[in-house]
Amino acid sequence: MKLNYKSFTQIVILGSASFTPFMQLPIGQRREIIEDILDIQIFTVMNTVLKEKISQSKETIRDIESQVEVSKQKAILQKQYIDTLESDKKTKIEDIQTQINEIEVLIATLNNSADETSKKKDALGNPESKKAQLEKYKEKFEAQIKKVQGELDFYENHDDCPTCKQGIPHDFKSQIKTERERKIDELQEATGEVEKQYTELSSVVEEFISLSNKIIEINNEIITNQKYLTRLTAEITHAKANVADIQTERKKLKELAKLVVSNEKLKSEKNEEQHYLNMAASLLKDTGIKTRIIRQYLPVINKLVNKYLQAMDFFVQFDLDEKFNETIKSRHRDNLSYASFSEGEKQRIDLALLFTWRTIAKMKNSAATNLLILDEVFDSSLDNTGTDYVMSLLSTIGVDTNVFVISHKGDQLFDKFRGVIRFEKKQNYSVMV
Repeated sequence: MKLNYKSFTQIVILGSASFTPFMQLPIGQRREIIEDILDIQIFTVMNTVLKEKISQSKETIRDIESQVEVSKQKAILQKQYIDTLESDKKTKIEDIQTQINEIEVLIATLNNSADETSKKKDALGNPESKKAQLEKYKEKFEAQIKKVQGELDFYENHDDCPTCKQGIPHDFKSQIKTERERKIDELQEATGEVEKQYTELSSVVEEFISLSNKIIEINNEIITNQKYLTRLTAEITHAKANVADIQTERKKLKELAKLVVSNEKLKSEKNEEQHYLNMAASLLKDTGIKTRIIRQYLPVINKLVNKYLQAMDFFVQFDLDEKFNETIKSRHRDNLSYASFSEGEKQRIDLALLFTWRTIAKMKNSAATNLLILDEVFDSSLDNTGTDYVMSLLSTIGVDTNVFVISHKGDQLFDKFRGVIRFEKKQNYSVMV
């Protein structure tokens, strides 16, 4: 039938159970149904495929950019290496050695700083655990206060024991109340002390976190300098060996330059491809091709809806805009909404939309069906006049359409149909008579 379930319930079947009227659907679902009827959901599929292609294209461009950057860095390092080979060996070794000494001193300083910071952090213990423990104490004290307060409220509001039905002596009540009030004071004092410690501990937790972050920063700086130290050590080793072939290194530099040019060219091509993909994406958005197609069909849709409403003696001006919001004008051209009408009037709007969708689907050849099921439509909000109008509409949808009307008003509708199938309940099963 070339229909999904939502479109099926809008074009083929109309009933109170499985059918949600078009006007009661969210805007997004209204769009889905109309796109399906107009057979333009292919653009949504294309947009989904295009989004994946755009994502892959962006990933490819990022990879190429990374390769370009790596190639440039390699070329720079290669050029520096060649310059190093061509420079005075002794001066170069002394310069590198000076840098190595500075880095080693810096690493030693950073290690000392990391050790001192770690000691400060260790001295704080585990303040977060202590903070969590204080929270438990606070919750415990608050629960006890609530419990004791409940007991105090009981003795203040009751003169008799609810169990034995005997009176509670006044002296006993006064004693219990005094004890409970003293207990509440003690618990509140303990709670205040916990809150005080909690406040003090919060600053300790902040310091603990600050020290932890500082240790991470120092360690990262140490790692960075160690990497730099490793590279300097490798450079000084090569400088001392002095066995490298400068011509060979220059050939390597030329190869790296060719690789950079090749990657830059590929990047330019991919950027151009990305530009065309973005243009296609703008066309496939909801505001692109689909909106232009829907805009062409909106006058036809509104005209058909109003035609069917008038055929059912319901004279209002019904219009859907491009965002599928309705505008309904009635009486003295008052602007009304779907919810403003009675159930019978809503039923006529729903029927008008149903016949409209069938007509549009037939025009677009987007749905292949000669089936129409009306489930208890005549049993709900339609009056006798509305029933006659609907029957006259049914007679216009063509002899090839198989119309099934499910109704409990059999005696009132028998003479309006060429065939009747009656069902009865027998032992909890529906049986065709």
